[in-house]
Amino acid sequence: MYRQVLVHSNDTPLQRIFWLFRETDPIQEYELITVTYCLGPSSFLATRTLKQLANDEGSKYLHGGSVLLKGFYVDDFMGGAETIYEATQQRKELGELLVSGGFQLRKWTANETKVLEGIPIDQIGTQSAIRFDSNEAVKTLDIA
Repeated sequence: MYRQVLVHSNDTPLQRIFWLFRETDPIQEYELITVTYCLGPSSFLATRTLKQLANDEGSKYLHGGSVLLKGFYVDDFMGGAETIYEATQQRKELGELLVSGGFQLRKWTANETKVLEGIPIDQIGTQSAIRFDSNEAVKTLDIA
C-alpha cells in the first residue's frame, strides 16, 4: 500500500537515494515519489491517506465509509458484521471505496463462503473459507 501513496513534489527531495548498478558505473541519484517503507512517518502517512479517502468519498458508501475509518491497522482491514448480507455489503463497498483511491484489498478471509463470492481466487487469503483451521494462521502485519 505504501508505494501507492504519492508524496507531494515539495517533499520528494527528502527521500533522495543513491544507487550504484555496477562498480564501474557512476552513482545514480533518485527521488522517491511514493511513501517509502521503514521511514518514521510511513505508517502514519499510509493510515492518514486512508482516513482522508474515507472523509472525501466515504459518504457515498453506507457500509464502506465507516469501516474504512474504524477497521484498519496500517494497511490491514479487520472487521465483521452481524449478518452475511452486512458483511458482503461491507466487503463490496469497502472494495469500491478503496479502488476509488487507487487501492485494492487482497488476502480476504471470512468464516462464511458467501461473503467471499465474486472475489478472484488470488485475492483470497486462506484456503479454509468456512472454518478457520486451528493449524492455519491469518497474519496481520506479522501478528498471527
